[in-house]
Amino acid sequence: PSWFATLFGRARPEPLPPAEYTLKQIVDAAHDATEGLHPIRLYLTKNGYRLVVQNVDIAPTSDACTRLMNRFHADSLYACLCASQQCFRARLTPKPHRIRVKGRKFVWPEPGTPEQLADKGSWLAEYAEKSKGHAVCQYLDTLNGPRADDAVLDFHDAATGAFSGNPLA
Repeated sequence: PSWFATLFGRARPEPLPPAEYTLKQIVDAAHDATEGLHPIRLYLTKNGYRLVVQNVDIAPTSDACTRLMNRFHADSLYACLCASQQCFRARLTPKPHRIRVKGRKFVWPEPGTPEQLADKGSWLAEYAEKSKGHAVCQYLDTLNGPRADDAVLDFHDAATGAFSGNPLA
């Protein structure tokens, strides 16, 4: 409303906080993008949201995928990786720096001396220990209908701690 309308008693609606506004945009886009035909799992992550569109066969390099990722304002690096690797991926474990573990690059198969392999084992043990008590994402809702049975999503939810209530990392 204009300042004139506000002056004569029609109050301005309170704007939504940024996170709620973004979430509303996602919910609206989910329905529009899939015409309400496909369930979409919605998760909260440390720095945003994760969406999983179910029951749709879409190639990472297709125009439909590009439109969908653009509609949801997907991270451009994620979109590029999906296209170049011809798959969709999601992080299942915390990023090392978020749980105060120094990052390490791994090569597979990893050649090395017994000392190097022991060092890798030590790093993995520290990472596993510090990962306990953290979740990668938190389940929020299933949009556009009930969740479809899906063994991959069951694995995702268990591995990420989506229902654990643990702090996000």
